[in-house]
Formats: sequence, structure tokens, C-alpha cells
Amino acid sequence: MAVKVQVEGLTLVRGGRPILSDVTFQWNPGDTTILIGPNGAGKTSLLRCMIGMHADYRGRIHFDGRDLRSFTPRQRARMIGYVPQVLDTDFNVDVKSFMASARYAHSGNRHSAIIKESLALTETTHLPDAFLDELSGGERSRVMIAAALAQEPKVLLLDEPNAHLDPKHTADLVRLLSRLHGQNMNLVVVAHDWNPFLALRPQVLALSRGELFHSGNWETTVNLLPELYGCAFTEWHASDQSRSYPTFEIDS
Repeated sequence: MAVKVQVEGLTLVRGGRPILSDVTFQWNPGDTTILIGPNGAGKTSLLRCMIGMHADYRGRIHFDGRDLRSFTPRQRARMIGYVPQVLDTDFNVDVKSFMASARYAHSGNRHSAIIKESLALTETTHLPDAFLDELSGGERSRVMIAAALAQEPKVLLLDEPNAHLDPKHTADLVRLLSRLHGQNMNLVVVAHDWNPFLALRPQVLALSRGELFHSGNWETTVNLLPELYGCAFTEWHASDQSRSYPTFEIDS
């Protein structure tokens, strides 16, 4: 299942403004990576380039040596699952139909079983008849994760997947990602609250103003956070895991 992902010289310009500038990195088979950086750094744009949504990029994106531009839409759907920050508000269907659409790239008679398993993994089996706009933010996030899993991708890209999740479901998400990591799925998580995902011992890719700021493990990243974000951080250690939090003062 695991694939090597190589990005070379990725550049994206919109309205004459560079969104991504000459970004180069590699994710090895089975890597789990957290993608960090301040607002406007280009994190979401990077993911959208990698799924073909922003097709006007310059540079190369390769999956196991094959150029992304050579993939058909169905081939992309079998290679890459994507969980966006928010779902298009104009796309309002019931969960059952939404999950069925996630299987469009596959043929055969396994659709029902895969959908059922994906809903079970995200604790959303009670929602098949609910419409997406009726769900809470956390429920909608979990359904989007279920749909991405139903694609049976080799690479899973998640854009701030814990933004709307309560602590219990955040913990469940980390356990699910740990399970997928154990199956050699490539995982990429955009996060502002990265602490829950440090349990996965991830690699880190940091962007700043559309450029690659740093690539490495968490231990080589943590001391760079003040420079990256422009604020102070305090590091805590618990259960052999590091946690970093921004620190600030409020005038009394």
C-alpha cells in the first residue's frame, strides 16, 4: 500500500501573487507527516495541488515515480484521499449518498462493506439518513474522514481534521491514524493544534509565506516554532512526549 511521494520545485501563482514558491520535499513509504505553518503559509494550497484541484502549478508531483498529471480522476481517487477543512455548503446530500459517491472510483461488490466499515471507524453509523447541513461541525468532520477512508486510498491528506472535534473524538482520530499508519498508509495532517498528533511520532513539514521553512522530526522542529510563528512557546514533557504551547501575557 505504501508509496513514495516526491514534490520538486512546486510553485503556484494566483493573481500575480506567489502562493507556493519552489517547494521541494519527499515523503517516504508509510510516513506520517504533520504540515504546520502560520495562516496564509500555503498549507491548504499544497494539499490542493497534490489532489489535482489546483492544476496550474509548476513543478513535479510524483507518486511512486508517476507524475500526478498523468492520473485519471479515478486513478487519483484510488491513490489520494482528501479531508478538507470545510465542505462546500452547496453540496448537501444525505450521508448515505455522500458515502456512496466516495466509492465511484471502485468497481465490484464490496461497496456496502467498505462504507459500513468506514462509518464504524468514525462512529457515524447512526447518521446515514442525516443531511450534511444538519450535522454538527464535529459530526461532519467525522463523515468526511469516513468518506476519504471509503476511497481506500494509499495516501490520506487531512486539513485540520481536529478543528471541530471534541477531546474524545480527537483521541479516537489519533488512534485511527495510528492504525492506518500501522497499515503503511501515508498520512499527512495539517494542524495548528499539533500536540495530539505528536503521539504518532510524525515527520514535520513547515511552510512560511509559501516557502519550505523546515523539514525534519519534531525534535528538530520545536526550537524553531518561535521563529516560524512569531510568538513565544513553552514546551512540556509528559509520558515521554513533548507538548508545545504558545505563551503570551495579557495587560491587566
